[in-house]
Amino acid sequence: MGSIMPPFPVLDGRTYYVLIGFVALLVGIEGPLVLDGRTYYMLMATTEWCLVASTNRGCKVIGEPGGAQSVVLRDGMTRALAVRFVLCVQGHRGVTCHVLLFN
Repeated sequence: MGSIMPPFPVLDGRTYYVLIGFVALLVGIEGPLVLDGRTYYMLMATTEWCLVASTNRGCKVIGEPGGAQSVVLRDGMTRALAVRFVLCVQGHRGVTCHVLLFN
């Protein structure tokens, strides 16, 4: 027997389920994405298969010259505005200015 949720409310630990239906959603495998010297494969659940193909092409382009390098500027969550910069240097200055002004 599968793990199908019943059609009536169930308290399962901390989660309260009320099943009203289900949708079949296709899942594509993306990658390989080379990031910081490691190879990653990702799952993408979408109804747009052109998005899956496009993401795979992007992973290939990133991986060909040796992959991408990442850096974490700050780990957290915010409700701030989104700001777009043309150059990476401008983005770095913007983040630095924001940290100095608001922290």
